[in-house]
Amino acid sequence: MVNLVLSMIAAYEDYESDMRYTMNDINNFIAKYNLKDELAKCNERGWIVLWRNKYISDEEFARLMEIVYEDDNFWLVSDDFSDLLSDKYSLEAELLNGEFDWTPGEFYEVDVEDFWSMYDTKTLQEIIDCCIKNEYELEGELMTKENTKLEDDDIYFHDTKLVEYIGNEDLSELKNGLNRAICEAQDAANYDETFKRVKDNFEKDIGEFKWKTIKIGNKENKDVEKLYVKFGISWNDIEYDLKNQYGNYNFEDENYGNLFYILREIDYFNFKTPNYDYIYGDIDEGILNEYTRSNLNWI
Repeated sequence: MVNLVLSMIAAYEDYESDMRYTMNDINNFIAKYNLKDELAKCNERGWIVLWRNKYISDEEFARLMEIVYEDDNFWLVSDDFSDLLSDKYSLEAELLNGEFDWTPGEFYEVDVEDFWSMYDTKTLQEIIDCCIKNEYELEGELMTKENTKLEDDDIYFHDTKLVEYIGNEDLSELKNGLNRAICEAQDAANYDETFKRVKDNFEKDIGEFKWKTIKIGNKENKDVEKLYVKFGISWNDIEYDLKNQYGNYNFEDENYGNLFYILREIDYFNFKTPNYDYIYGDIDEGILNEYTRSNLNWI
């Protein structure tokens, strides 16, 4: 009887003008044979037909499809990106999971002067402290609190900005420390830009995502973090694939697998990956200052 009702609904959707019955006739049939509570005993395509015609609610449809309805959207729920994506996206899954072991790049020479304006007051003061602590000399004179001062958001040795001496051999140790911090900050920027591009491509091609802590278990009530991905595909596309599996008017209670299996079958979880050889991020001033102060401690 359930298969008959669903076949009638599907046929009416396809050939409304040719049908000798109306949706009201279908509703009367359901009421006559007390089928309302039986309708959901069907396959996945049947649930889509029932949901589309408002025989089941968004919440009930989500429960049947083993997804979540929240904030007026359907969400796929999994443990993490490794659980969601195929093996060919293993690098991207690690990045999105925050588990990628980023290898720092090689040390290379930069023009420290080009980054000097990014140093904040705290970092500039620590540069002064480093120079004095290590008893650096400029023009044959020991650097002290009297001749090396922080003024107008810059460092002055007497009346000359310290940055103009940065190429001086006497400050080579300081320059190397500052250079090292810049390389580290650039590495961090490259990583952030890589993550951003992968994230943006995933959300563009598949859907927005969020991490959410939920409670599982009856007695334990344990907190577990789950990945929520907003469902961004037309249910018509999924229904088309289910028609190919079940046939146009077969709504018998079978188990295709689950929605994840269906989506993998239609390559839903494929997305464009960036060219990792050409990613260069903009250095964050806060990160540069943090790394600079850390390196100064080792001089």
